[in-house]
Amino acid sequence: ITRVGLMKMDIEGGEYAVFEAMTDEEYQKLGAVIMEYHNYQGHKYLEIEDQLRAHGFKVQIFPSQFDKQMGFIWAVNKRC
Repeated sequence: ITRVGLMKMDIEGGEYAVFEAMTDEEYQKLGAVIMEYHNYQGHKYLEIEDQLRAHGFKVQIFPSQFDKQMGFIWAVNKRC
């Protein structure tokens, strides 16, 4: 795969492992990310936010009004 326009994720806490395993080359293939995050087993959404920003993404966070342990992240790759 040479380019992914939009990656959508809702994997109930598994998102941390996905972003930790991604290489810089894989981040650069992403145009945008929309995802549900879960503060899960000691992980906080800020970890994902920091990784996305470090790889050139503009990031917006939308915490859930109903559950303080989850919310949504919208990120757009500024390099694309």
